[in-house]
Amino acid sequence: MLHFPFHVVLWAVVVALLVACALVMELVCGILPFLERPVEKAAVRALDPFPARPRWWMTWGELRHEEDPAFHRGRVEKLLRKQRSDRRTTDVAAHLYRCLGVRGLLEIAGPHGWTLDAQAAVRPHEKVRLSRLVPAATRS
Repeated sequence: MLHFPFHVVLWAVVVALLVACALVMELVCGILPFLERPVEKAAVRALDPFPARPRWWMTWGELRHEEDPAFHRGRVEKLLRKQRSDRRTTDVAAHLYRCLGVRGLLEIAGPHGWTLDAQAAVRPHEKVRLSRLVPAATRS
């Protein structure tokens, strides 16, 4: 209960700063359009340290099914089934597999054609990046 108000205030400050910077950058990029892409990349890098959903946050449904592996297995399978066939990487957030662990996630992902991405850093408390090979027929 103590962390939630802090998190809300933190996001309110971040949004206010983002809006103020966006107004200034809109004017600057209107005059100098070649700066648009670097400004966008800088904004993404600046916002990365601030999580949209803290690790401790749980929805009511997640709280009710905290010790139910079948619930989390269904969520992971639903996420992996919804991925387009041409997509080569995907991130699975920790709150989706919290009861299964990384090993359980990989057991579910294997039949869907996903494996652990060897090039990405594994941060099991935040997210796990999965990758798969795209068949040559679907590449363009």
